[in-house]
Amino acid sequence: MRRNRNPFPFKAIIIILAIVLAGTMVYNSGVLIDIGLLKGKIPDDIGIKPNDPRVIAKFDETVDRKAIKEIVDKAINLITGKEEQGSVKVVAEDSKSGKGLAGLTFELRDAITNEVLDTVTTGSDGTAMTLKVDYRQAYSLVQTESVDPFEVNQEAIVFEMAAPIMELHMNEVVNPYVVNYTIDDLGQATVTDMTLNLPELLQKPELPNGCEITALTSILNFYKFDIDKVTLSNDYLPKSPFFKKNGKLYGADPNKAFSGDPADPAGWFVYAAPTVQAANAYLRDQNASYEALDLTGSSEEQIMSYVASGHPVGIWATRDLSLANYGYGWYLEADDSYFSAATNLHCMVIYGYVGDQLYVMDPLQGNMIYDKATLFASFESLGSRAMIVKELDNE
Repeated sequence: MRRNRNPFPFKAIIIILAIVLAGTMVYNSGVLIDIGLLKGKIPDDIGIKPNDPRVIAKFDETVDRKAIKEIVDKAINLITGKEEQGSVKVVAEDSKSGKGLAGLTFELRDAITNEVLDTVTTGSDGTAMTLKVDYRQAYSLVQTESVDPFEVNQEAIVFEMAAPIMELHMNEVVNPYVVNYTIDDLGQATVTDMTLNLPELLQKPELPNGCEITALTSILNFYKFDIDKVTLSNDYLPKSPFFKKNGKLYGADPNKAFSGDPADPAGWFVYAAPTVQAANAYLRDQNASYEALDLTGSSEEQIMSYVASGHPVGIWATRDLSLANYGYGWYLEADDSYFSAATNLHCMVIYGYVGDQLYVMDPLQGNMIYDKATLFASFESLGSRAMIVKELDNE
């Protein structure tokens, strides 16, 4: 007699597998998180702004997009639980014109751990692409470096990776001292008009020959250091008196000390090195995170680059912007050599420009506008001497 055998439950197993597979795909898709049935990995207080206009999810810009392959890959990812990934497209643009900016550096970070995942720098079109990172995670885009004349954008963008490309727009703002500027097709900005808020300071009556220390005091005051020109001269500037020996007049090497005294009508001058020495001695006493630099030998382009980046520059030129007149001199005791002194030497501070005109703080005249070509010809005739004060590098 034949026994009835129960048929193998293929249909039931297939249905169960289908249900499990569908459940796995739904779970891995993140839909349950989106509708609030499950809690995601992103903390509620992480700082993601709803509908942030700077964040645009792009679903149609993936590299080498092949529809069928992507559908298959997505299905496999949903079954296996492998996370989908997308990239960040950084767009750095001028807030005024909307043009792209080159050379700006950004870090892509894990928004929870703050770990740096990638560092990118924008190209000539103002954009940069990061490496791929997982969906449904929180990230932040942080600007770490800018280019003159733009300030570093201090506001990070916190977002959830939710598309093949997340386009993040960073609006860049110029420093407040910039009046006007242009941006070329390579994303490079050129300042055409700028003015630093440099204090106007006159050398007379206290320091009739103290143009250098007065210029330095103005620069230090610009950086909010509370120091006056007389104290800086008396307490910090190296000085050496004139004297006669064997019928010859001896004086200081202006690369080492002031010849005479700035407060004395018979005093002469000092070059950049001792002036910078005075600045750094003062800054050390203040435990300041600033330093003075001797820029002697710098070109016109280098000087103007410092000005454009927000640094007032003290320069040695002549009182009337003519060429140096070496009509006097004295002997140096160190080697008995003769030093030829310019009788019309003067020190001033460049604090801005518009076109070919320079904004200059002249310790004898006050705030003036001088022709750039004329001033730099005078500057070069005196040996291209200059100085700045700047923040210490953090490196």
